[in-house]
Amino acid sequence: MRRGLKIALIAAGSIVVLIFVAVVAGILILRSTWFANQVRQKVITSVERSTGGRVEAPRFRFRWNHLYAEIDNFTIHGLEPAGAPPLLTARRVEIQFKLLSPLKPGVDIASLVVDSPHLNVMVFPNGTTNIPHPTPASSPGRSLRDVVNLAIGRFQVNHGSVNFADRPSAFDARGENLFARFAYNPRHPGYTGELDISPLILQSGSRPPVDLNLRLPVVIDGDRIAVSNAHLANAQTAVDFSGEVRHLDSPSGWARVRADVALADLSRASGLNLPAGRAAGQRQQGRERAERGRAPHWKAAW
Repeated sequence: MRRGLKIALIAAGSIVVLIFVAVVAGILILRSTWFANQVRQKVITSVERSTGGRVEAPRFRFRWNHLYAEIDNFTIHGLEPAGAPPLLTARRVEIQFKLLSPLKPGVDIASLVVDSPHLNVMVFPNGTTNIPHPTPASSPGRSLRDVVNLAIGRFQVNHGSVNFADRPSAFDARGENLFARFAYNPRHPGYTGELDISPLILQSGSRPPVDLNLRLPVVIDGDRIAVSNAHLANAQTAVDFSGEVRHLDSPSGWARVRADVALADLSRASGLNLPAGRAAGQRQQGRERAERGRAPHWKAAW
């Protein structure tokens, strides 16, 4: 055998052996407790950096071959006083990760399921809340810093509840194509960003579910929450609104709404059993829309 060919065969064989060893070593690492702990710590660090809160994830399981993680008793502590309920708790969080290019920015998740989450937003006498500020950026000169850049293919929230300024409410939600991007301004502490979901199926308490697409640009600045040109829509309903709420301890503000709402959607969203006379009062409008294949609507703008 020629000497050059022999050297080439030896080199090729060595490369195949090295690749095999690397694959085996990679599988052993992915299956190891060390790697699971690294994933757990990465999740905790990312959430703490984005929210500024303290995260607990006492039970974490990671299935490397499915890129799937489960977290039990997930908790985020905010600025609430000692002994008060934390900002957020969830009995279980299930995450199906995507295999992505390392050059792609943000976090891309195939699916997210959250069981029994409870959000507890406290409003203190000075109008501030227990929502913490993100961890300061390493580049303090920047006026804005992305703290949330998230895409979720499918999500589901089961048996959720929100307690906002001692006003509790319950909800369930599911949807697809969730995109959230929020930035934090450390110079004038506050958040600005947008949440998009299409579709979103939301159910509050025992009311029938509402199916819609959502675009929600929002600014949270001190004790002010402002929404600009938000849009809710489905096949029969469209609502555009802007508004602002200040002084959350004693709320005041303004709202501008333009709505074209199907009576069936209005009944589901409000939980009211609208009387037949309400629709009959719009009989002519209903007849005109029926001719165009649309259900009776309620229009308003203010």
